Amino acid sequence: MSITNKNILISISLAAVILIAGNLLLYRPVVDVVDELQNLKVTTYSDASNGGNSFVSYVPNDSSIKWTYRREKGIPFPYMGIFIEKKDHSFFSAEGCDVRLIARTSGSSSTLLRFEIFGENFTDPNIQNSFVYNQRMVTGANNFIDEMIDVKTMEVPSYWTVDRGITTEQMPKYSFAKIGHIVFDHDPSTPYSKAATFELISLQFVPKKTTLIVFNVAMVVLTSILVFFMYRKSEKKKLVVVAPLQRTTLEDGPNASADILVVNYLAANYVNSSLSVNDVADALKLNAREVSSIIKNKYNLSFKQYLNFLRMEEAKHLLKTTNMQVKEISIVVGYENLQHFLRVFKLTQGQTPSEFKKE
Repeated sequence: MSITNKNILISISLAAVILIAGNLLLYRPVVDVVDELQNLKVTTYSDASNGGNSFVSYVPNDSSIKWTYRREKGIPFPYMGIFIEKKDHSFFSAEGCDVRLIARTSGSSSTLLRFEIFGENFTDPNIQNSFVYNQRMVTGANNFIDEMIDVKTMEVPSYWTVDRGITTEQMPKYSFAKIGHIVFDHDPSTPYSKAATFELISLQFVPKKTTLIVFNVAMVVLTSILVFFMYRKSEKKKLVVVAPLQRTTLEDGPNASADILVVNYLAANYVNSSLSVNDVADALKLNAREVSSIIKNKYNLSFKQYLNFLRMEEAKHLLKTTNMQVKEISIVVGYENLQHFLRVFKLTQGQTPSEFKKE
């Protein structure tokens, strides 16, 4: 296995570990309020405490919260219901959740579900009316309710702000992570003097999948980008600089003429940014004047012009056949200074490297 493939495999493995760990950390189980009956305090309330005649009764059991009520005339707006809180007065949390309500009913098909929420710098935990109300009417059919509720559809009732003398702009900050009380109020459409029952079978806080989905998609995208760039990097490393085609068939060996030796040497070493005519002469045991003369006679170019020719030919080859950046190409073909490379390219080719690449 190549080093590049090994690195890609390691990256994918690491991403898989992060993906699994992230899912474990972000995963939240469904919480059912009814499953915690032993930790709950359930009480009833009605308008009887305010001069009304309505009636409500709660009979504890081990598997549900069931209450019976009867709406009676007595005050203009009769009311009754049940009030659920934790015995240790800690909060319920529905933050980032939908709420699933499952219930059996008789004599009615609806209930008003209300969350009483802690308001920052507003709520006194010892004063029930200081909690912020959010509520929604929930309706079923055939004596059964099974509804998934988006908490964003719950609203603060207008009477709550009016009773407290505050405007919309003065609303305290709150979140569904701090629900102090859960209230089920009667169905106001229930006929007077008719008994009705409501049995709460399940009240689930179901975490939304959005966070997990976003995390998983982000990890897949980031891993793909990482692997792509590692692959690109490995491809660049595989590039081999190929000398431009020679103008003539060259011979090699101990009997090669001086001009062949000079041309061969330049074809193999032009990428050396500091290459000079003296370097060639020393390497081939010739004198500098002889080297310059060979180039002049063979190509009618000076040593520097021919060196630039070789470099430009290779630069054009790389511009057309690779995705290398111009700066990289300039270094690869023997120019340490990018601006010098750009000047030579423009002077010899009549256009910039970018313009040449787009042709």
